[in-house]
Amino acid sequence: MRLHVKDSKSIVKRTVVFVVPLVVLFLVIFSLYEKSLEQQASQLLQTEQEKGNAIIGNQLEAGFSQFVSDILMVFDSDEFSRYVQDPTENNRAELEQLFVRIATKKNHINHIRFLDASGMETLKIVHFPNKPAVISDPSALVDRSETELFTFGKSHDANTVYISPISLESRQSYEDEHTGPALVLALPAYHEGSFFGLVIVDYDACSLLSFLNTYQDAMTKNITFGLVDNDGFWIHQGGQDCSGSLQQEANASLFQKDPALEGYLFADDSGSYVSEETSYEYQAVLPTATQDLSWYPDEGRLWTVVSYYALSELPELSQNLLLQRPYLKWLFAALLFLFAIVFMVFHQLRKAEQKQMRVSSLIAEYSGNGILVIDETNRITSCNHAFEVLCGYTQEELIGNGTQKVLPYVIPPHLETIAKHTGVSATMPIWIRHRNGNQYLTNRTRTRAKAEYRKDAYTVEVYTSSSWRVPEFVSYVSENQGFLPEALLAGCKEKSQTSYCLLIHLKHQLVRDSPYSLITERGFSLKISLFIASKLGQSEPVYVFSSDNYVVIMHEDDSTRVQARVTTLLLEIEELCTSLAQYVKNQAICGYSQCSGGDVSIPTILMQASMAMKMIKDSKRGSSLLFDADVHTQYIRKQAILAAIPDAFESSSPSLYYQAHVDVESGKILGAEALIRWIHPELGCIAPDEFIPLMEENHLTSMLGKFVIREAVGFLKANQEFLRTVVPNFNLAINLSAEEFSNEFIIDFLGDELKRQGVETSMLSIELTERTAVESLATADKLMDRLHQIGVGISIDDFGTGYSSLSYLLELSMDKIKIDRSFISSYPDSNAITIYKTVMMLAKELGIIVVAEGVETEEQLCFLKQIGCNQYQGYLFSKAVPGDVFLEQLKG
Repeated sequence: MRLHVKDSKSIVKRTVVFVVPLVVLFLVIFSLYEKSLEQQASQLLQTEQEKGNAIIGNQLEAGFSQFVSDILMVFDSDEFSRYVQDPTENNRAELEQLFVRIATKKNHINHIRFLDASGMETLKIVHFPNKPAVISDPSALVDRSETELFTFGKSHDANTVYISPISLESRQSYEDEHTGPALVLALPAYHEGSFFGLVIVDYDACSLLSFLNTYQDAMTKNITFGLVDNDGFWIHQGGQDCSGSLQQEANASLFQKDPALEGYLFADDSGSYVSEETSYEYQAVLPTATQDLSWYPDEGRLWTVVSYYALSELPELSQNLLLQRPYLKWLFAALLFLFAIVFMVFHQLRKAEQKQMRVSSLIAEYSGNGILVIDETNRITSCNHAFEVLCGYTQEELIGNGTQKVLPYVIPPHLETIAKHTGVSATMPIWIRHRNGNQYLTNRTRTRAKAEYRKDAYTVEVYTSSSWRVPEFVSYVSENQGFLPEALLAGCKEKSQTSYCLLIHLKHQLVRDSPYSLITERGFSLKISLFIASKLGQSEPVYVFSSDNYVVIMHEDDSTRVQARVTTLLLEIEELCTSLAQYVKNQAICGYSQCSGGDVSIPTILMQASMAMKMIKDSKRGSSLLFDADVHTQYIRKQAILAAIPDAFESSSPSLYYQAHVDVESGKILGAEALIRWIHPELGCIAPDEFIPLMEENHLTSMLGKFVIREAVGFLKANQEFLRTVVPNFNLAINLSAEEFSNEFIIDFLGDELKRQGVETSMLSIELTERTAVESLATADKLMDRLHQIGVGISIDDFGTGYSSLSYLLELSMDKIKIDRSFISSYPDSNAITIYKTVMMLAKELGIIVVAEGVETEEQLCFLKQIGCNQYQGYLFSKAVPGDVFLEQLKG
């Protein structure tokens, strides 16, 4: 049946005036009442939690107080005092009997022990529940001088009680048939001011925790009570077996599920916290208050009683029918709403389009991408908050206006047609003009859609963060003729003054997991671009290609001031980023080119600045480079080298040269370092510092590493018998970069290659730069252990260039140290002498061989002999030479 317009209007009017307000009013009242019931139920449950926490906490405090009384009973006894004054066999026997009597009466005591001043157990009583305590056999007494307990005793006074964690590990301080978790208390004893020994009592922790299970079993509601330590790890939860619970929850942290709870749990002795899913109550368990005793560790509390329940279980816990059956309110509302069903059908049809667009926007609100909806006349009908951040305008300021306000450049029609007629999304780079005048490059995905019940259509545009680099952007522009807007970098075309196009690159890393992760790439880019514009003090906009690439035109007629202004700007940018140290790591560099004015090619200017930026080799702060013919030549050579690398290493064009390691005393060759050399038929001699950084930048170090390993192992295989005859302990060192060293595949390849070619592993060693080894000590030491397992030695190269502390030598399992050439070249500088002597002294203690690099004079060699240096390497003996020449050196 088809409704007429008049009927529809009548139904709508009656529904709107009577039914809808009634339904809404009913739902509001019912919801308020429902919320009131939830609050009441929550308060009742909170009261039960607080009560239970207090009871359990008081019981634990009382139990701990009893434990303290037990150890004080021993410590304050006449028998112990006599033994401290005169440790004779008679006094010792009396003290043993006291230990037996006390342990026998206390089912919760597992052992009573005494360590003498040397850390040796001299007395030990073993006790099992409901059995007499017995004196441990002297053969079972153990030296505990290396334990944390004994270290505590020597460093604390007689009024400090040691408290161990409650754990299965605590029972490992003794070796017998006790299997349950333990709590260990200890108290140092002194005689005439000197440390005499340590009284130790090992308690059955489960006896202390048993009340928690008893209370949990008595609970009729599903509220869980448990005990956590001061690091937030579960010790025990009620209703579980004591030993099994500790074993299962040894690594279970309360904060894994609700990290925010940590800030509340230790702020006060008691309190509550409600997360999105769980309601918590907590109560601190405090040690016995006494003026004569202190505690170790003294963390203010022993443990924390925590009770919790899932908020989803609140209706069942409350035992309230309305909370248990939330659908009741919807049932009554549905009955009322039945009279308006016809209106709802037509209302849904009429609002379908609006709903669809709003859903899209809502989804985008949480995706972080900018959403812009425009109609057929190119006017904005909607946008989300992310787009407001992108352009600096509010939704109210944008809706109803044309897009030219924020999209300054018109896209050529032949590019727009792709999305307009096919309806398929098309992605392209788009500039957005911010309210502050700066412009931000984004990636736009455009989709056209038709309204389901209307003839007109709308366009949804999604703007995402840009990762464009300048060369990639220029290449895109070249492929899509007419895409580059004429107004882009208009400042380059000013004839009245000299201009420079600056490409500022930030080597930064956003730390998204930090507590301050609200800063986004977009927010970071906004700060940097505003800062650049304010420092230059010009009307020219800053063009933001990505969060690490910024282009701006700088006007400067005095060419002598350009370098200084650029350097100052870069240093100030780095200082700004330093102030954001919670968010980023950074280094600012700049490549720039001169704009001649008039009819200049924007892509050319951008590429020139990009070339200059890529050719910056200096890593110091504020590094910059002006594009010129030499830079262009160097860039072309760099690209040619990069293009030649794959074929060169596939065809083994590079080769290894060998520089001898010479014994300082005898002058005999003991080994060598393999150094890569590359002579290209067209590019000539290519130095390692030309092609190795290129390979690292383009993640080609695996190719380099495998080539060096294959060539070095092949050299050893071909000459293994000769080398072993001439130098029985010959060792060849090869270099690995940081990326190669962290790649476990390369280490596996090294082991496989040695095995495949049948070369003794001891003939090869790996050289790592000091920075590679030290920047991640734990990882480096692990990988060094793997190399040692293979049988390969390890050297630290360029020692002394990166770190001032020698402490890491104690942490890394190295075989050799190669002291950087800069120190021997400074001889006889006093600082260089001091460094050499210090390293030699420490190396001798650790059994590490020291190799001096860059030795070029007899005077330097004499100095090395005086201080006992093991080996040297340098031009005094020989430069790096081909393999056949090196073999001749060995024969000589």
